[in-house]
Amino acid sequence: MVLCASANMQRACPAMAVEIQQAISAGGYGFDMNVACSSATFAMGAGRERGEVRHRQNAC
Repeated sequence: MVLCASANMQRACPAMAVEIQQAISAGGYGFDMNVACSSATFAMGAGRERGEVRHRQNAC
């Protein structure tokens, strides 16, 4: 899954996530998420709901 989240998209259509998905040869599906300043937060929530984002703690 490719989720492209941004406060200000370059364009509305076609979805930029699909182009990113094609460029990196990712499977699954892709969609754009444009929710103003909260785009990153909403994208992480959407990914987590779909089981694609998992919490990972980095060792420092």
